[in-house]
Amino acid sequence: MSIVRAKRSQNFTIIGNHVFEDGLLSFQAMGLLSYLLAKPDNWTVSVEQLVNVTQGTAKRTGREGVYNILRELKSAGFIQTKKHANGKTTYTVFDAPVFCPPDTDKPNQANPEQVPPNRAEPNQGKPNQAEPTLINTDLKQELSSNKLVQSKPSLPAEQIAASLKLKDRTYHTVTTNERDAYQTSFPDVDINRELLRMVAWIDANPAKRKTRSGIKRFINAWLSRAAKPPVRASDFASPQARIEANNEAAVAEWLASKQHNTFDHEPNDHHGGQTNEIC
Repeated sequence: MSIVRAKRSQNFTIIGNHVFEDGLLSFQAMGLLSYLLAKPDNWTVSVEQLVNVTQGTAKRTGREGVYNILRELKSAGFIQTKKHANGKTTYTVFDAPVFCPPDTDKPNQANPEQVPPNRAEPNQGKPNQAEPTLINTDLKQELSSNKLVQSKPSLPAEQIAASLKLKDRTYHTVTTNERDAYQTSFPDVDINRELLRMVAWIDANPAKRKTRSGIKRFINAWLSRAAKPPVRASDFASPQARIEANNEAAVAEWLASKQHNTFDHEPNDHHGGQTNEIC
């Protein structure tokens, strides 16, 4: 299969490739998110309008289906909702996962799930078929009015010692100050090297990524293991084997001392060939 892309200089949308990462979103959620990101910044999300988008297509998406997709995008961090006291809900769409609670008015606690749609008339103008929406795969490009949002930390590079990817696909940042504190706690450990090993291990074991609440326990446990001396084979010997090894060492030391302190004398011919021994 080959992919052919037409050159576009206007009327296209930039979407980060992280949206299409395996195991993150369903195809339906990818499509709806791409549709929403192609709209102007001031466009109002209306469930009623989204239902009408697929009218007349081969696979129509109903009202409940649209709500299910919006819930999936919300769980993945691409949508936040704000419920108002009058029962209405407004939606904010992000092009990168954001996991922070939005400001909310007092919600309707009696029936929080059944949210009336926003009946404000959206822009339902027909798209320009000659210039269809283009999903740009070059992450380095950005629009001046809608810059690409990265999910990695925004601290200056000189203040970041490492970024560890978490289970929710966000990052835990280890700052240089935290690295120095770890170095003080574990003076015999090369903290920079161990942080690089953690990053490599997490990248190689995505199913074992940690939660935000558990990542610091993971770091401390890793550094504690790195601080322990290497295990010797003799540490696994039985008590009897260690006793025998100690005895052999003692005997060898005693023999060495005897050889050093004992000396022989040649026979004395003046006494009839008899030998005098000095004890």
